Amino acid sequence: MRLLSDGSAGWEAGLCYVLFVAAFAMDLSIMSLVYLASMLLVPLLVQQPARLYWKAMLVYTEVGVAVS
Repeated sequence: MRLLSDGSAGWEAGLCYVLFVAAFAMDLSIMSLVYLASMLLVPLLVQQPARLYWKAMLVYTEVGVAVS
């Protein structure tokens, strides 16, 4: 993910956040609640989510698809 000159994330992070909310709104399950909770809690804890956060969300999505 490319950082802009002011240190904020690019449009990719914004798109991911919108998709997290859409996934929760369409599914309304406890498993999709993790997306919404992470979207709200991570910005409170860190200014810029690390690669580890995005990789963890990717693995969580893959596991969720495999389980369902």
